[in-house]
Amino acid sequence: MGTLRKLLNALFLCLWDAFRYDYSYHASALTLQLLLVLAPLIVFLAALSSYLGFIKLDLLEEVLREHFPKQTHAVIAEILKAKEQGKTASLISLLVSYFFSVNFVKKIAKSLSYVVERKKRDVHEVFFWVGFPILLVLFSFVTGMSFYVSILLKTYFKGIGFLSNLASSLPLLFLVISLYWSFIKINRKISLLISSFLVYFFASLLQYIFTLYTVYVFKGSVLYGSLSTIVLFFLWLNFNFLLFLVGARFIERYESS
Repeated sequence: MGTLRKLLNALFLCLWDAFRYDYSYHASALTLQLLLVLAPLIVFLAALSSYLGFIKLDLLEEVLREHFPKQTHAVIAEILKAKEQGKTASLISLLVSYFFSVNFVKKIAKSLSYVVERKKRDVHEVFFWVGFPILLVLFSFVTGMSFYVSILLKTYFKGIGFLSNLASSLPLLFLVISLYWSFIKINRKISLLISSFLVYFFASLLQYIFTLYTVYVFKGSVLYGSLSTIVLFFLWLNFNFLLFLVGARFIERYESS
């Protein structure tokens, strides 16, 4: 009971902090930054895939479709068209794409430093320029592995669906854990694992609620016309970045309690 009380107390406090310190502002800033960097990021990833055979952009698209509400799939398909440019991109365009992609990671680090000021990790500039492509390659590798593991589990363990769902969630969990570990001083690994799984759980729950909201409440076609799917895409990104920041705050609250 003591552990459960500690967890619930940390969860309540981090949610209160998110409301009190307006984490939504930083979530909105990250959403805007991601929108600006999406095309360059995909171009850079597509260029990497031409040299590293295990990077499969089609698998990345499957992951995005699984973790984004179906109302946003049309936007994802349009964004991923940029991958064709990456296959024939010049060196200059690749360098520009790389620059903008690294800059986005810096924005993530800055937002996390605001959320966990007392536990922020001092990161050298070299880490952003060298560590980012390594993280991107590892994420692509985990994405491919989780896809094949998920297929095997669905084939041989048809009655245990949560195993395949857990396997398909590995890329998201890996990304969240990697970012937290890179920019936050972690004293106890259990807090990192709990926070990452909570972020994934609430993101999955939010996806279900978000789908209901768009079907029964959100009248985007009336207000925004053909732009309604783009608006929903923005909202979904914003909510997920907010969850990401709250999860970071949870680590500090859990370890200090």
